[in-house]
Amino acid sequence: MCAEQLNRPAEPPQLPTRSDFKLGAMGEKAVLVRLMLPDGLTSFKQIDQPTRLHRLKVMRSLETRLEQSLSGTHPDWKWELVTSYDTILLTFDPLNSPVTASAIQAFLESELASQVVEWQTSRTLGETKTGRLHRIGVYYGGQAGPDLERVATLNRITPEELIELHTGTIYTSQVIGFAPGFAYLGDLPPGLVAPRLPQPRPRVPGGTVAMAAGLTGVYPFDLPGGWNLIGATPFTIFDITRQPPIRFVPGDRVQFYRLTEKPTDTVLDHW
Repeated sequence: MCAEQLNRPAEPPQLPTRSDFKLGAMGEKAVLVRLMLPDGLTSFKQIDQPTRLHRLKVMRSLETRLEQSLSGTHPDWKWELVTSYDTILLTFDPLNSPVTASAIQAFLESELASQVVEWQTSRTLGETKTGRLHRIGVYYGGQAGPDLERVATLNRITPEELIELHTGTIYTSQVIGFAPGFAYLGDLPPGLVAPRLPQPRPRVPGGTVAMAAGLTGVYPFDLPGGWNLIGATPFTIFDITRQPPIRFVPGDRVQFYRLTEKPTDTVLDHW
C-alpha cells in the first residue's frame, strides 16, 4: 500500500436511498420501517462500528422527521413511534381515530421518499434530536460491583485497569430494550471480554452499572439480570414524571467517571 493510500481519509458512509428501506404491516395497528442490511451482508454482526453508528444516525434523523410531521399534521391519529437500532415502528389506533392502515402506509411512503431526497440533495443527515453527551458518576467495586475483580482477572488486568478502560471510553446508546430506560451502550474497548452470567440474578438494584457481550449499561430500577456488575451510580436513569422518562435516548453518548465515596465528591445529576 502506497503512502498516498495510507494518508487518504476514510470515505464517509453512503447516505441511504429508497431501496435501502422496507415497509411492512405488523398486525392491524402498526407499520414497520426497516433499514436493510448493506449489500453482501447477511448478519448485523458483520457491520463495522463506523457503519453501525452511521445507520443509527440515519434512523434518528428519520424518526425526527416522522415525529415532527405527525405532530403537525396528524395529531388525531393517536400514534406512537417506537424506534430501535435499525427499525421504526409506527403504531396507531384505527378504532378511536380517523386513520386506516392504507393511510399510514401512504404517509410513510411519502415521508420516506421526501427524506431520502433531502439526504441525497444536502449530502448530510441534517439535524436530529439526539446526540447529547452524558457524564455519569460511578462507584466501582465493593458491594455494588461484586463482579469487578472476576472480570478483571478474566481479562488478565487489574480492577484499576478495568476501571480505566471503562471510564476512558465514550459509548453510544444503540437501542433501548429489555426494560424501560435500559440503554445498550457500546462498544466496550477492544479485547475486553465480559460474557453473560450462566445464571441470571433474580434482583439487580436500580443504578447498577454492568457489562456483558461487548456492551455496558445501567439498570434503571430493580430488575433480574445476567450481566456482570461492576459498580453503581447515584444518578437517576428512569423517571416516569419526565418527558421522555428515559435518560439515554438512542444516539446519545455516555461517558462514565469514577466516584470515590469521599466527602469531597460532588454529584451533579443534571438531566
